[in-house]
Amino acid sequence: MAFAQVIGQEGAKRVLRRALEHGRLAHAYLFFGPEGVGKEATALALAQAILCEKQGSYGCGECASCRKVTTLTHPDVRFVFPAPRELDADREREILDSVVQEPYARLRPWANPVISIERIRAIRHDSSLKSFEGRGRVVILAEADAMTAEAANALLKLLEEPPPATTLILTTTMVQGLLPTIVSRCQQVRFALLSAQEIEAALIQRRQVPAEQARLIAGMANGSYRRAIEWLEQDVNQRRDEAIELLRTAIRADHDHVLQAEQLRALGDRAMVKEYLRLLLSIFHDALVLTAAGPESDNRRMLINFDRCDWLQKFVGAFEQIDFEQAIGAVEESIARIDRNLELSLVLIVLFQRLRAALRRKSNV
Repeated sequence: MAFAQVIGQEGAKRVLRRALEHGRLAHAYLFFGPEGVGKEATALALAQAILCEKQGSYGCGECASCRKVTTLTHPDVRFVFPAPRELDADREREILDSVVQEPYARLRPWANPVISIERIRAIRHDSSLKSFEGRGRVVILAEADAMTAEAANALLKLLEEPPPATTLILTTTMVQGLLPTIVSRCQQVRFALLSAQEIEAALIQRRQVPAEQARLIAGMANGSYRRAIEWLEQDVNQRRDEAIELLRTAIRADHDHVLQAEQLRALGDRAMVKEYLRLLLSIFHDALVLTAAGPESDNRRMLINFDRCDWLQKFVGAFEQIDFEQAIGAVEESIARIDRNLELSLVLIVLFQRLRAALRRKSNV
């Protein structure tokens, strides 16, 4: 992975290239921003640039060192990720291979994995030794907020006394999940959501996705290329129909919200429920566009679900009034509450009640 292969993130890449040009790399970086926007891909690109055999290059991609970084087989690169405390070598290699194959879609097969103190101790040990190939070491700590308290304190000692010729790169979606003393000892680099156009272009160029499908998925990915890749593996139309059915039943006056919430909770998949809620956001986005701008063809270009324009117009027309601020706010807050691991059925019951209040219905949709 070279800088040129990182999708978007021109601001972050500019900061890092300037540091490389002037030989002013920090000893530790903190890449922070939303999930799936390229933090780990950029960390690999920086590792390649630091260890490249070609002087003055941002990572030529051709020398032996660059090739080893790309395959995560370089002896001076350590890629650490959250995992169970007991992680065998075969399983670790499987996860690393998923990064090699697609840096935006690392496998995450475990619930509540951690970065243990043993893994930080291994980093400290490696950093006390000379690098194998003489160009320094790079340690990438993915999802650094998953460190245990003991691991975080051990890392803090490493940051307080940084070893020579070692670059630490921490990535996180939750800066607040890290010790303030760790954050303050790293140079922070912000990563933004990707634009729909950037994701659409990447899907077409990298995965040969047909243009219309790429546009639809890019709009539904909410700025995350990882989420776009996940959508490629799902039946988008089926998921959307299920989300629409969820909305229909949620706003029915005679429906039992408690029962509906319990049925969703019984699925046991919080990630799936979050996907339904994100789809609801896309529907409200489109409904707001049609309400504010009208159904003219030019406005349809702004729709995420552009292939469901007729249904969206019927949806908007079925209500006397839609309080979009309340409806969108209710869905966004529900997603945030699910992320905070609040009781799922309670989150959904509150959501359904708020949606019914926000949508004043005049006929069935």
